[in-house]
Amino acid sequence: MTTTIYFEDYAIGTVRETTGRTITETDFVVHAGHTGDFFPHHMDAEAMKASEFGQRIAHGTMTFAIGIGLTATQINPRAMTYGYERLRFSTPVFAGDTIRTRVTIGRKADDPKRPGHGREVEIRETTNQHGKTVMYCEHFLLVQKREASADRHLHPERVDQSTGLPARISASSTTMSPSAGWQDIHGKGSRATALS
Repeated sequence: MTTTIYFEDYAIGTVRETTGRTITETDFVVHAGHTGDFFPHHMDAEAMKASEFGQRIAHGTMTFAIGIGLTATQINPRAMTYGYERLRFSTPVFAGDTIRTRVTIGRKADDPKRPGHGREVEIRETTNQHGKTVMYCEHFLLVQKREASADRHLHPERVDQSTGLPARISASSTTMSPSAGWQDIHGKGSRATALS
């Protein structure tokens, strides 16, 4: 579902929760194949019987991928992912566990480098069927302000028609690739961003 939400519209404290998703044996095998991570704590049932967990544990990257994937129920054309921080896996996930993710608007602020945008931070907490947190992270979004959108439509001459970006941001200062997202190639703010 596509929903247009401008920076001004995000209300701190707003919460949404996903449906549940049961982790399966197939998830373990497919994720190991995708990543090349066949470490025994994910793939060797006999070895893990003697461990403190008593069974295999899910890859952290799989928990992250599925936990975040569950939240992908709406597309906001005015926002894109800026990155994730404070990623933690506080409780192991096992085959048979059912996880769900709660998204809370945690904070927001003007973007210091882009006057027409703000940064919105979502607190994402994935829990299991017992209500225990299995993953926590903070998702940073770069969101267009309503005023900037209005300016773009009222003053199309201020928009670079080849990129759709404000004219002051040109192809010489940014690049776009499916894998890296927007990235400043002059070394300022070199953190890459990806479209969400």
